[in-house]
Amino acid sequence: MRIIVLGAGAIGSVYGARLSKFHDVTLIGGASHVAAIQRDGLVMQGHVSGKLALPAFTTVPSIQPGTLILLTTKVNNNVAAVRPIVDRLPENVTIVCVQNGLYSEDLVKDLVGDRALVLRAITQVGGILVKPGVVDNTVAGYTLLESHAQSPAIAAVLTEAEGDLQLRHQPDDGAAGI
Repeated sequence: MRIIVLGAGAIGSVYGARLSKFHDVTLIGGASHVAAIQRDGLVMQGHVSGKLALPAFTTVPSIQPGTLILLTTKVNNNVAAVRPIVDRLPENVTIVCVQNGLYSEDLVKDLVGDRALVLRAITQVGGILVKPGVVDNTVAGYTLLESHAQSPAIAAVLTEAEGDLQLRHQPDDGAAGI
């Protein structure tokens, strides 16, 4: 699956690192973090550790049909992060707002309308941006995904990336472990 992590700081980098084991992941982040990743790779510490060579950009280069976009910005940056891609959204794209809070996805839904499916996710994953290009995955956590017909498939993708950590998966409500 093609996955774009839009807002790849600490939390987005954790998701990107975990998901890249099984999927084609592109990180979209701030200039200094992206430059460090392009130069030295993404260095992960903590629950996920190692150096990963992941594509990283400051803007979204392209979006393919069927792409899963994980929006991992701070809620107050949702509009600024999503607005530039709205007119470029192809068919069958899902945007999952992976944030700590309720109704942040409404900002995105207002922007994209029916161009993409937008779902809410609440994350318990913890990460600290140690310095550009270096992220400490402090809490393995889990992700709770809004209930929708697409949620089980997205939950499966997130759970697959969990690896050998204990999963908290509740298929009835779309919860997923990561």
